[in-house]
Amino acid sequence: MESARPTSNVPPSVATILTWLLPGAGHAVLGAWPIALLGFALVEGLYLLGYLVSDGVVFEFLDPELRGRFALVLAPEFGNLGALLLHQLAQPLTMPAGPVPIAPPLPPASVHLGAVLTATSGVLNMVLMCHAHLTALVRRHARPEQGATDQKAAADTQRAVDRTAVQVAAGWMVPGAGHWLQGRKRRALLVAVALLGVFAIGTFLSQGTNLSREHHFYYWSGQALIGLPAFVAEALRGHPPLMSVPPMIDAGLFFATLAGLLNGLVLIDVYAWGESGALGRDPVADRRAMAAHRRESKSAAKRGSSGSRSGAKAPASKHLVAPHPAGAASDVTADDAEGTR
Repeated sequence: MESARPTSNVPPSVATILTWLLPGAGHAVLGAWPIALLGFALVEGLYLLGYLVSDGVVFEFLDPELRGRFALVLAPEFGNLGALLLHQLAQPLTMPAGPVPIAPPLPPASVHLGAVLTATSGVLNMVLMCHAHLTALVRRHARPEQGATDQKAAADTQRAVDRTAVQVAAGWMVPGAGHWLQGRKRRALLVAVALLGVFAIGTFLSQGTNLSREHHFYYWSGQALIGLPAFVAEALRGHPPLMSVPPMIDAGLFFATLAGLLNGLVLIDVYAWGESGALGRDPVADRRAMAAHRRESKSAAKRGSSGSRSGAKAPASKHLVAPHPAGAASDVTADDAEGTR
């Protein structure tokens, strides 16, 4: 990935939205053409391949009574909005206009592979959105004179941005991998054991039926956020016909989907840690400052509540975090910071 220009007037939100609409567009307006073209080819290529191998019917699994104008907002493909809209223009999701046919046309055998590919396209575009957002953010925070005097610092900062995107992608593919790459190994193991354990319990209780988008469209969408474990388990189990409903299916779907949704929160933590480093701040100090700020905010609220009765005014405090070179190591290990959150 290329080194970024030192400064930019493109708001991070604009770069993010443009990438959401068209993969690579956010990087294009930032002048990062190599990553723009690579991101476009990868994300849209996956979606196109999924569309072709599934004959474009990956959304026909959705129950007719659940179909509506915003039915696909909760699908992972929503992360690649432009491709999803084109998909719906070319092959709209059929809406029930009368009695549901007893025997709808059978989808191709490769439809499940197509669903995995289109879902992966949506998630990877979210990673690309993170990269575009952080690239625009670090450029807005760069000093105007940095480009002429400190090209090495600019290159180091861009590498920190690239690492953050890789860490987020790794954390999606394997829960805990993002934290591991950041050196937060204790938290990585905790995340992996907890989320994979919850997912395994859900799969066991539902007897593997949770792994089918055909039978559980929205639950499958949530499980897609746990990445490779869900896709590999689905491939290993196959898609046998559902002969009976498992007695613990509701609990199984809950636990399996919860694991995916929790991994989404974990990825936010991975991104936030990488963002601190890319902006030249110490992530450990950032978290300690935030923890101290929360404690003092609670104390100030209590003092303000009691002071309002006596007419006193609670003092305010502000925590500042000293700048830290991007990618530099802190004198406190990453794992040491976990207890401060």
